[in-house]
Amino acid sequence: EKDSEAIAMRRTRDLLSADGWAVGDVHAEGRGYDLYATRGQVQRCVEVKGVWTSASATGVKLTGNEILTATQQRTDYWLYVIDQCSNGVGEVFGAYRDPIAAFGGLIKQEAIFKLPGSALKAAREKAVPA
Repeated sequence: EKDSEAIAMRRTRDLLSADGWAVGDVHAEGRGYDLYATRGQVQRCVEVKGVWTSASATGVKLTGNEILTATQQRTDYWLYVIDQCSNGVGEVFGAYRDPIAAFGGLIKQEAIFKLPGSALKAAREKAVPA
């Protein structure tokens, strides 16, 4: 499952390139999207989500930065969902322009907090036996 993102990125990049887009991989730059595509004067800020099995069953998660960027970029922001990544190629489930408008009130915010393993270990060592 950890390979689903790389498979989905490759699939999306190939699809856009075949359609005449110049595509740059910017996922490591913290922009709130993964690929920057241009064709003439038109741009797409593309967030790619890879799903190992079925996107309709699992959905996708967007970060706060991705939601913020999608809100700012609106019609230039695209969400590409590639599922069935388990086959090594992935299948295009959908490409959604302006996902904020497309999904509006259906986007649910979930706060996720992470406890580092080192903190858990330190607390366990200090814990009083039950």
